[in-house]
Amino acid sequence: MITRTILSDKLRQRKPVTITLNGAALRELRLSMGWSQTEMARRIGKSKPYVGHLEAERLIPSLEAAETMRDVIGIALYDTGALVVEYAV
Repeated sequence: MITRTILSDKLRQRKPVTITLNGAALRELRLSMGWSQTEMARRIGKSKPYVGHLEAERLIPSLEAAETMRDVIGIALYDTGALVVEYAV
């Protein structure tokens, strides 16, 4: 599991956000949906190596990529703990 905190950004009027990725859970979720890495990459607008790097926890998605994944995959990301995005209050 890896975590990244993005500090506030006054230009974008964004509050701090913490992104936590569990690569093994992401892989299991992808497999449970019957998707290959290529299919998942296509759906989130990224490359197959990008998905592989996420699953191996060699990188953590940007906020924009995390939000795209949430939009494509849905609440299952949070339910499984594969990807959690926490916005500061």
